[in-house]
Amino acid sequence: MGTIGAIAGIVNTGLSMIEKYVDDPKRRLAARQDYIDSLKKQVGEILNENAQGEELDKAILDFITVVHTL
Repeated sequence: MGTIGAIAGIVNTGLSMIEKYVDDPKRRLAARQDYIDSLKKQVGEILNENAQGEELDKAILDFITVVHTL
């Protein structure tokens, strides 16, 4: 598994833990949204620091795939 795949796995694990351990639906939704927002912010910072072309495109697609597994 490459670095991007490992990161996508970590993101998915975080989302799974939110689903498993936050019982209140409103708090669960808020926790998921906060998590996704922080991930988007981090991805934005990475994009600003270094645009690597094809590798960057793959990272974005992997991120989108993880978000769509919600």
